[in-house]
Amino acid sequence: MQSDYVGNFKDQIDCDALIAHLSAQEGEHRTADNPYASSVELDPELLEKKHEMRDLWQSAGYMEHDTVDWINYYAGDHFDMNLLDQFGDLVNADPYNVWISSMRPGKCVPYHWDIAREYQTHKNDPRMVRYSFFIDRPSIGQVFVLKDQAFHMIPQGEVYRWHKWDEWHLGFNCGFSQKFLFHYVGFDRG
Repeated sequence: MQSDYVGNFKDQIDCDALIAHLSAQEGEHRTADNPYASSVELDPELLEKKHEMRDLWQSAGYMEHDTVDWINYYAGDHFDMNLLDQFGDLVNADPYNVWISSMRPGKCVPYHWDIAREYQTHKNDPRMVRYSFFIDRPSIGQVFVLKDQAFHMIPQGEVYRWHKWDEWHLGFNCGFSQKFLFHYVGFDRG
């Protein structure tokens, strides 16, 4: 197992209202050619890591098709900043890098790890934590994989804490509706 079950927050956070709000937003469109957009400055080491991931995707044939495609939504731009504090209080952590990802049917994000801003500063900080909050209702074919732990048909509102905040993961949507997942990286309050 790569994560631990925390609980279900559906009664504390209105997931359906959040998804309805996000569905009306454009968000930041990402593809294999532009996985980080302008969200993070890459130092030479991280730029090399980005190229390693691109090379993995390219050797598998992903770069030749339009299947690698997702949308990121950010607090303040696409959803209410208060959600960061609300979720942080539920998991006893202060927000650092929070976003909601979305994938339309037939799209995927191959195996990767997320490069956060100031990654080099925080990569070994023992206070860094990461949570996945499944804000969607369970839907056939919408899958998230954290290293070797697969999540499919997870009840709406379930929250999992990752063992390693920058672990390798992937997602795909072979279903019939848009998929949403809330990502919370922060500092454990202890």
